Amino acid sequence: MLSESFRRWWPQAQSWLVVAVPPATVGLATFVAFGYAAVRMRSRLLGLAAVGYLASLLPFALSGVSEGPLIGQAVVINFMIGTVHMLLVRPRLARALVSSSAAAHHRVRQEAAQRALRADPVYREALLRHERRDQARDLLARDPELAAELQIGRPDLPRMFDDGGLVDVNRVPASVIAELPGFTAELAQRVVSARGLRGGFLTAEDLVVFAGVPVDVLELCRDRLLFPLR
Repeated sequence: MLSESFRRWWPQAQSWLVVAVPPATVGLATFVAFGYAAVRMRSRLLGLAAVGYLASLLPFALSGVSEGPLIGQAVVINFMIGTVHMLLVRPRLARALVSSSAAAHHRVRQEAAQRALRADPVYREALLRHERRDQARDLLARDPELAAELQIGRPDLPRMFDDGGLVDVNRVPASVIAELPGFTAELAQRVVSARGLRGGFLTAEDLVVFAGVPVDVLELCRDRLLFPLR
């Protein structure tokens, strides 16, 4: 990974290298410098400038003429004017390069963090539980009878199928609900009492409206809740 000091001075040095292109090539590659700056700065105006500098050279490149007053004018335009123009552009180019370097560094750090995260067994296990929950929900939607046979959402019953920790709020006892994140035994009992009065819940929001479950508590476990119609 690039050092902090290198990332600070390299964009500045790079911008000066771009400035050096017109004089170093006697104006013949001025359009290249401006094309590069246009891409890095995402500037249409600089792109048009690059096209203009190139266009001033094309007639002579195509005709093969290497001497004459028009050649001198082309050199002046690309060498002298192009150099001054690039000197004026350089501060903005340096800022764009600094920003680009910082963004690239941030991406590298993010990718490294993601690799470390994917290597974490705890993370992989949690990810697997989420995948199992999605698979179990899909199975419940496609084949309710098979889902019932597999006891999806019923951790209170003997079973072999791993559904990722889903909970059928309309059928499990209060002791199972109390184990959900943010729930207490008292809150779980309120859910069971409201469930009995209403004959079951249809959505997660019903827990807030009819059982008084706090919204922040609901959000902690929403992904684990089931409300199947059987």
